[in-house]
Amino acid sequence: MAKLQTSAAAQSSIQTSPVSHQEKTVTIPRALAEQAAHGLNDLAGFVQHASTIKDTVFRLLGDCDPLIARQLIILDDLIAKADDINGFDLATALWELPEAAAQSDSEAA
Repeated sequence: MAKLQTSAAAQSSIQTSPVSHQEKTVTIPRALAEQAAHGLNDLAGFVQHASTIKDTVFRLLGDCDPLIARQLIILDDLIAKADDINGFDLATALWELPEAAAQSDSEAA
């Protein structure tokens, strides 16, 4: 899992530890981190709505056509994969980066 860091200078970085165990830091603009947070938040919202739709269709159709049932199973698989991303948690972590960096910088001063 990547560790997320930022500086108070409105920069965000993602620090990863590759297989070689050498740490590398990549700095990305704050706007990109915010865009990623919005996208992850939207993805998590999609998961909630898609799951509700799938459950409702299963209830309404009961013994539906096998083709429809297969499509709902595919939708359920996509929902599970999207849910595994933990969009809400990652979005929250990205949004909290600047605040954490500012607090860290003020404690260091």
